[in-house]
Amino acid sequence: MPFRPLVLALIALLAGCASAPPPAANPAAATATDAPGRNSAAAERSEKQAMAAIDTGSSVFFSRNSASLDDAGRTVLRQHAERLKANPKQQVTLAGFSDSTGSRTFSLALADKRITSVHNHLRELGVPTRQMRRAVAGVEENSANCQSEECLRLQRRVEIRYMNPR
Repeated sequence: MPFRPLVLALIALLAGCASAPPPAANPAAATATDAPGRNSAAAERSEKQAMAAIDTGSSVFFSRNSASLDDAGRTVLRQHAERLKANPKQQVTLAGFSDSTGSRTFSLALADKRITSVHNHLRELGVPTRQMRRAVAGVEENSANCQSEECLRLQRRVEIRYMNPR
């Protein structure tokens, strides 16, 4: 009976499209009134983990609500430009991020402007466009853990991610 495999395939397809169950309640939030010191210590650990996950050596950082490069950013880009020009088959992805202080739309637009600034500066330094890809990430999931200005500053960046040369 060819009808039965078709029905089973349709059921499997619909099951794959089902939405994920809602996340479980956060037990740490439920105990916030019982142990306020413990909750702030956990938040501080989460912020430190968010900061440690960022590759500062391959990133260009930006001021709040800005896509302008500073001297430190231009220095980092000069180093990457030299590496890319020396290895013409090497490609990079420019991944743009922003902090969690604005709307999602604003954050995505700002991350894209930051990528454009980095891309244009690398072009000025002689890196061919074919060696660069763009990836707008916007706000990272772990940026919700950031409360300090230092952590927020690290979120405002473009990462230069090297891909395997072909």
